[in-house]
Amino acid sequence: MAIVSRSKTNTAYKTVLDIIDGQRLDTIAYEEGAMHITDGGLYLHFNGSKVLLHPVAELQQEQTTVTESELLSLGDTPVEIVPAQGENKVINPISITIQRVSGGTSYTLVNNLNFEIDNNVVVSVDPSIVTNTVGIITAPPQATSLVANVGLLLTSVANLVGGTGDLVIRVVYEVIDL
Repeated sequence: MAIVSRSKTNTAYKTVLDIIDGQRLDTIAYEEGAMHITDGGLYLHFNGSKVLLHPVAELQQEQTTVTESELLSLGDTPVEIVPAQGENKVINPISITIQRVSGGTSYTLVNNLNFEIDNNVVVSVDPSIVTNTVGIITAPPQATSLVANVGLLLTSVANLVGGTGDLVIRVVYEVIDL
């Protein structure tokens, strides 16, 4: 049995896993963007407002390295992070993790980096992930309209300036058949 409770500040949840006689087995805290895969094959994820529960078998993961040259031209050329899944299929992002792999010099960017599906922003990320020399963040997706047969793109209003290094992006998502 799992009991899910919300913190007083509404910024975190915790899940208490019990066995039949009520003995506590484990407590798992979920801050915004956190996730956990249970032994029973369930994926628990806190998206900032509630804990979501998914069978692991239904989730997919994509990892993409966005290179220095792609970042420098990102304002002109979006980078596909998750390809379209086919006719009548929608990508529903669950979690996006962005890791800055340092090249030694920070980029200059004043606008957020956006993850979009058909021009709908799914996640908007503060530019500090690329203006700092190292870093990692996990961003929970925002509610938005999802469109069939369209991929998930990384975009920016403007090109990044200067800087060296790559971004490693990991997306956990489900594919929904319409």
